[in-house]
Amino acid sequence: MGQEAATDPRRDGRQAFVNRKQTSLHRFSVEGATISNVYQLLGTPAWIRSALDNVLARPGSDSAGVDGKTRADYRTEAAKEELTGEIVAEVRSKAYRPTPVRRVFIPKAPDPAKLRPLGIATIKDRVVQEAVRMILEPIYEPKFHPHSYGFRPFRNAHHALYRIHFLASRPGTPYEWVIEGDIHDCFGSIDHTVLLRLLRRTIDDRPLLKVMQLMLQAGAMEELRFVPSDTGTPQGSGVSPLWANIYLTELDRFVAQKYADLRPGAKSRAGKDGAPPPCEIVRYADDCAARTRRAA
Repeated sequence: MGQEAATDPRRDGRQAFVNRKQTSLHRFSVEGATISNVYQLLGTPAWIRSALDNVLARPGSDSAGVDGKTRADYRTEAAKEELTGEIVAEVRSKAYRPTPVRRVFIPKAPDPAKLRPLGIATIKDRVVQEAVRMILEPIYEPKFHPHSYGFRPFRNAHHALYRIHFLASRPGTPYEWVIEGDIHDCFGSIDHTVLLRLLRRTIDDRPLLKVMQLMLQAGAMEELRFVPSDTGTPQGSGVSPLWANIYLTELDRFVAQKYADLRPGAKSRAGKDGAPPPCEIVRYADDCAARTRRAA
């Protein structure tokens, strides 16, 4: 089955289309262009079907949202095509509205007595979230701080640890202090207005921004009670980690401009004559470590 899917010419064609579009978005972003007219991708069958394939390939699609449907309901090609057509029609007519997520509470490591909320979206909404992520990721990857490692392609916690080890052991710049931070309720505290303002710096596409605003404000169902979402991004959403990185890049830049982004001459004066000492930030999602050495 997997081999058949891998050699399906229709699937290969869809993936080639997605790759071309993402390459173009990445290039425009590197060139500093404002991105517009990308909402139409959400109304493109090949884009939505690729997003659907991605969602159904993940184990999380075995969990149902408020509509009770899982990937078992989309086993057949007919069911997949029906959902793809439904999403495309709603996007093109601007009638798409995300439904509230089904909120459950799961144990939070390392203390299982503490619970954290998890929002389980419908398969349909997850597909649209994935389609949005597929647009945003190639745009924002070139803009992220080089030492942000969480929820990014080809990066993981080991890379963050290696960077910390490198800074701590680099000859000539002995770092004496490590400040470890974990942002309390990061995903739940993201300000929608601020996030949308950050997105508007790069995205000049009102329909796409509107879809993202609707996603942020979709709310949650806890048992039979509707809970509005005035702040935060739904944990469990496929696009939430990317939104969080866009939001927290402002923190990365703030710290980096204190030392890492300085010119060599200014760096050599760091820690002298009242100047702030050298400081480097390493971030993995909402966990960060700032390494600094005592002023000379």
